Amino acid sequence: MVGVVETFFDGEVCDFTVEPLCMSIGTFDGVHLGHRKLISTAVEQAKVCNGIAAAYTFRPHPTAITHPDVPKTMIYSFEEKYKILESFSLAHIIEQKFDGQFSKLSPEDFIAFLRKKFPTLCGICVGENFKFGHNRGGNAKILMDCAEKFSIAVTIVPSLVMDGERVSSSRIRELLRGGDTAKARVMLGR
Repeated sequence: MVGVVETFFDGEVCDFTVEPLCMSIGTFDGVHLGHRKLISTAVEQAKVCNGIAAAYTFRPHPTAITHPDVPKTMIYSFEEKYKILESFSLAHIIEQKFDGQFSKLSPEDFIAFLRKKFPTLCGICVGENFKFGHNRGGNAKILMDCAEKFSIAVTIVPSLVMDGERVSSSRIRELLRGGDTAKARVMLGR
């Protein structure tokens, strides 16, 4: 069984591993085919560096803090999401408590936080549309630049496109709201 590691915005180091750590970062709502590609990339990278792979996600969903006036309907509950994540060859699911203080981290401070929190972190995998940091000010290019300072390799995984549409949690939510459950199931991979 994959262990869920809860982390907080504090000075504590998560020293749950001595092996090199490769993590995929995202909200992973729906754990759709694009997420699966991203997580599989982190798992493969962990094998190459004789390390372990983890999925780093946020609780609650960041928009619950950054835009509390615009509620977001989740595709799956956290428990359902974690059950699906357990089907991958992950050593851990890392659940970052997302709160007001954490939301104010600049992109640079977020990477410094990850390096301090996870001393064995050697690789990060994100999607090409990844946004992070205060007001979503960081993107994949900024992530690469910031991570390079800490000798953390970054892999940008291209978006998965099906029938001319990018597979995303937002698109799946639209399909479900519109009643196209068949297409949503295809993008979810189940």
